[in-house]
Amino acid sequence: MSVARENTPLIPIEEAARALHTTSISVYMHIKRKLIVGREVGERWFVDAESLTGFLARHGGKDPVPVHHACRGCGGSCG
Repeated sequence: MSVARENTPLIPIEEAARALHTTSISVYMHIKRKLIVGREVGERWFVDAESLTGFLARHGGKDPVPVHHACRGCGGSCG
């Protein structure tokens, strides 16, 4: 994935999560894994609109990538 361009529209993380039918945490993990492009503006993170559109097109309009917690023993409630 490339870096978000300055002139590309940005989508708030929460809106991207709704579009992917997933959680905000999952969207942050996708950014970290470079599956989608994100950018921090001030204290908020956003997803590059073209990146999200491409991700949705490649995966049939839903999030195919499960996010696993590192400890795997907490039932998903650890931070």
